[in-house]
Amino acid sequence: MVGEDLRFDTETELFKIIVSQTSDAILVTDAVLNEGGPSIVFANPALCSLTGYTNSELIGNSPKILFGEETDKRILQNLKSCLLRGSSYSSSTINYKKDGTKYYSEWTVAPVRDQNGNITNILSIQRDITEKIQREELAAKRLRSEMGLTAASQILLNTTHESFTIERAIEHFLVFIEAERIYLYKRTANPDVLALQAEIKSPFSSATLMETNPEISLQTKFIRWKQFLLKNEIVEFKTGDLPESERSFCQGRRSDTLFFFPLRISGEWFGFLGMEFFEHESGPEEQYTFRTFADLIGFYLERKSILEELKVHKENLEETVIKRTKELSVQKEKAEAASTAKSDFLANMSHELRTPLNAIIGLSKLIKTEDEDSNDRRYLDLIHKSGLHLLGLINDILELSKLNAGKSSFYFSDMDLRKELEQVAEFLEPELIRKRIHLVWDEPEDRIAMISGDPKRIRQIFLNLVGNAVKFTTEQGSIYLSTRREEKDWIVEISDTGIGIPEQEQRKIFDAFYQVRNSRSKETEGTGLGLSIVRKLLEAHGGSISVKSQVGMGTTFILKFPVIEQEFKQTKQRKPYSGAYPEVLKNKCTIQLELSNKKNEELLSKFFKKQNQELVFQDSVQRKKVILFKDKISPSENKLSDTWKSILILPEEHKQAEQENLKFDFTLAHPISLDELKLVLEELADQIHE
Repeated sequence: MVGEDLRFDTETELFKIIVSQTSDAILVTDAVLNEGGPSIVFANPALCSLTGYTNSELIGNSPKILFGEETDKRILQNLKSCLLRGSSYSSSTINYKKDGTKYYSEWTVAPVRDQNGNITNILSIQRDITEKIQREELAAKRLRSEMGLTAASQILLNTTHESFTIERAIEHFLVFIEAERIYLYKRTANPDVLALQAEIKSPFSSATLMETNPEISLQTKFIRWKQFLLKNEIVEFKTGDLPESERSFCQGRRSDTLFFFPLRISGEWFGFLGMEFFEHESGPEEQYTFRTFADLIGFYLERKSILEELKVHKENLEETVIKRTKELSVQKEKAEAASTAKSDFLANMSHELRTPLNAIIGLSKLIKTEDEDSNDRRYLDLIHKSGLHLLGLINDILELSKLNAGKSSFYFSDMDLRKELEQVAEFLEPELIRKRIHLVWDEPEDRIAMISGDPKRIRQIFLNLVGNAVKFTTEQGSIYLSTRREEKDWIVEISDTGIGIPEQEQRKIFDAFYQVRNSRSKETEGTGLGLSIVRKLLEAHGGSISVKSQVGMGTTFILKFPVIEQEFKQTKQRKPYSGAYPEVLKNKCTIQLELSNKKNEELLSKFFKKQNQELVFQDSVQRKKVILFKDKISPSENKLSDTWKSILILPEEHKQAEQENLKFDFTLAHPISLDELKLVLEELADQIHE
């Protein structure tokens, strides 16, 4: 009894220490679920630190003290219903601190039962996810801006020039950003008078009905604006800071921030593009996106001006007509090339976000400016680089979304982990040589590290992790790769001598959009999705991933893959391939090809004819055993029961279920590896004698 009491006291003290030191906020209430709600009976220090309340202020109060105006009442109702049924409930809501500051909380609430099964208390564990939500909102905001820029650029870079083109471009851009309205002022015959050419109001705002001034005089009450606009720099005004004479410009509207982007055509000031916002804070990156949109408007107006100039000169000067016609022909060829590129994107990209994005990437490279050192060239490069960055982000987001939704397709086959790791290391060899990084392998195991997995996805996992090791390892560093067996798992370790990951950030690196902050963040810019995708792919293979790291010493990723139950089938002794084609196949077998892929057909035909192996392309047995090579998209339907052995050549994307491939004796991945083909033929030759 003394020993048991001592253990109980020790465990109780240990529990108190854990609860008081854990970073998660813990709240315990009684089990009274009346209208006033249960009363708080315990709160750990993490909850007090999170909410700003003292322990004495919380004890005896209802958890409603943490709720506020934006707290979702439906979630709270669902929580109460689950607790009345004696069930646990998890969700996330907006809660409020003592000072009124709101924060996003992810929590789990569960009933606590005594030995008789009666509910005595209710336990709540919370975690502050405000920073994560803010990162997601920032990423979504950036994505919307880039999508708006893409949609507008497709309209402005079209070969036709309609009277409503600018309005349509502004309208498409405005849908994706938070501006109240966008308008375009152009210079008139009087250079100090600007006339309103186009104006679009936000369809999501109810306070934008008041019209903008049809004209602005830079000689009278708006004379101060002239000095800013002529500098060709972004102009930002807060309406509250404007002099009384200038406030009439936005009178009757709720805008509190004005952005003016000067426009120049052929080196001369044309006017400006204006944007109005209400309670909006914009950073440099967003302002550059707005600047890029203004430049696209300028490019469009300049091209339109050239075409109008051609029309005027065509009526008067033949030489001018010839010269301008040549320029127009060049523009037409560029536009046709852009149209072809856009058609190719539409044909090859399945997701609607990729189509406009790839169009702007292609078009930004096709457009050339007369002065390669001008701002126009720089802005075009900025458009192109931003598009490439966004494309990678969208691809990662789509990949992660498909994995989260369980819609990703996998083809599982028996494969050698070490072989896939070696292929990835070979692919990264040029970068290893460039940085003089020493790659170290452990001694191989006696048995082959066989798992059941999708080869393409496994290579994607290794390419991400080994690529990160190369990226974050300084010159003349080292990378260590090893595989070993632990009970029912194969363990793969990828270690580097790089910059390392701080301990407080290690558990966050697998979260979507999370990036470790370090001095090399600019050099190693990414999307923050790679490790999240790696974890999802490993989970789809029944595996897991963990990390060990020390700042300045390096990082180690530990991957676990389940050992396949049929491992003994894959590890049987096989004599090395001698290099000679098995004679027994020539005498006993006929190879039949039914391939829709011409490259595969040409490769196999050339290989077998070089070996003097008999080939047929029709249903002809000729009293020999038939080995059928077939792919999934072959137009003909063959009765596999009429063949002795059948080999399926898989497409690059395995979109069909694994069960459909069970009727084939062997499978070969695309592109076909002659080494893998020779091993299959060797096994076929062995089976003839069996």
